[in-house]
Amino acid sequence: MQPFKSAVLAVAIGATLSMCPLAARAEAPTPGADVQMMVRVNGHDIPIDAASLRHASLHSPSEAPAGGDNSSQNLLGWDQWFGCFSLNHEDDIFATYYTPSVDMHAGREINDSFGYKHIRADKLGVWTDEYDSAVAAGWNPALQNMEDWDDLMSVAAETGIEYPNFQGGSAVNNTTCVNVNLDFVKPGVGLVYTFNAIAVYSNTNDRLITAFPTTRTTC
Repeated sequence: MQPFKSAVLAVAIGATLSMCPLAARAEAPTPGADVQMMVRVNGHDIPIDAASLRHASLHSPSEAPAGGDNSSQNLLGWDQWFGCFSLNHEDDIFATYYTPSVDMHAGREINDSFGYKHIRADKLGVWTDEYDSAVAAGWNPALQNMEDWDDLMSVAAETGIEYPNFQGGSAVNNTTCVNVNLDFVKPGVGLVYTFNAIAVYSNTNDRLITAFPTTRTTC
């Protein structure tokens, strides 16, 4: 992700094949077609593509969420990057995920860490590994409006929050933990890469605390 380009990507996928009109069944396999990232919902792989995207807004706390379907390839723009890392505006909101409503804030790295800074400091390496591994398996991120590790992280967080394969949490910390499975499928060939991801958010202030790849299927 280049911070000098503005816009946001956050994705939500339909819960079931019958309930979501945008997330339809994958089309018949086409030999030689591109590897596509899909989210596994109720045992079915549902494509994450331009026809099934719903975008969360990139906005500061003083701005209302933006609507529309103007997708782009970057989670952060220059103004968000500057506010986060130069001005340390930890409450700036980079993305809002819905059902339930959860915000990814700029956040902080230490002392009750949360948000983008926390994820970047602790999990950049493992997210980069998953991103690179999927690309090595034949995935072209640009075809699904993604450009770097944090676009993939945001997609995983969004799909996990809205349609988790597993949901748990901590009554002590008042947090919810969700687990989602992302598959990379080549039409006519089948599964070429897969991984699970966990997202954790607060039940008291709706902050995304962290998101990271995992080998587990639970939290």
